[in-house]
Amino acid sequence: LVFRFLTGAGIGGEYGAVHIVVFNLWGFAMGIFAVWVYAAIRPRFGAGPMTAYTAAVAAWIPGYLMANLPPAVLGMFPIRLMLIGIAAGLVEVIVATQLGASIYKEEAVTAVKAAGT
Repeated sequence: LVFRFLTGAGIGGEYGAVHIVVFNLWGFAMGIFAVWVYAAIRPRFGAGPMTAYTAAVAAWIPGYLMANLPPAVLGMFPIRLMLIGIAAGLVEVIVATQLGASIYKEEAVTAVKAAGT
């Protein structure tokens, strides 16, 4: 549907492997960023799903919400289509951050601190 709209609007054309790779790299980078945010806020908020949710929303705001504002304001795409993409991005980032947070483990730094003092 999106590709049909883009082509009809004169924006799109042929979409191939390069486009798929770029979008997958973007998604992967967003996942890495979200887990990085989780690792950064974990000492203050504690480990757990609520911290992962907070990190996901913190990564979603600049990565999806703010990134989609200019095309929406310029009328490049229908608002409904933009809202669907933004909402899907929120679900995507929340799921990815929850999975990443469940895998993430911090190494014990007590031995390093004891050795350094």
